[in-house]
Amino acid sequence: MHIAIYKCPPKLSVGQVTEAVRFYASTLMNRQLVKNLTVKVFFKDDGVDGLCNTDDDLAKPRVFALQINPKLSVKAMLTVLAHEMVHVKQFATGESKQYERTPYVTKFRGVMVNVSTTDYWDLPWEIDAYGRELGLYVRLMEHLRNVKKKANKT
Repeated sequence: MHIAIYKCPPKLSVGQVTEAVRFYASTLMNRQLVKNLTVKVFFKDDGVDGLCNTDDDLAKPRVFALQINPKLSVKAMLTVLAHEMVHVKQFATGESKQYERTPYVTKFRGVMVNVSTTDYWDLPWEIDAYGRELGLYVRLMEHLRNVKKKANKT
């Protein structure tokens, strides 16, 4: 997996963000898929908490650009990162597919969803991402505590 971090805010380190991306990816996806991904994380305030985009082939995307709002708290940034990594998993595994010819329609788990007529909170991929983000964050914190404990024992 290739990870690039841009404009990391002082309250987070590049190492923390990199470890979070690796942890979320390995928790959500199989090793072979993770190995072939590129995730770029941009910290930028555009009035939203986070975004997930791909510049890659829409059929089998492997390159993702995530945007995280740096004005959020550390906990909120890592939780939003978890949320966006769920979207990475959805696209990378083919669970979610967007089509160039029908930009307002997304196929999610075999069902076509019209984004322009469905409320944001009813979008099935958002329900999935919001449902997983907190648990992923809690598990990341447990993982980091265990890593720290192991480092202190040596």
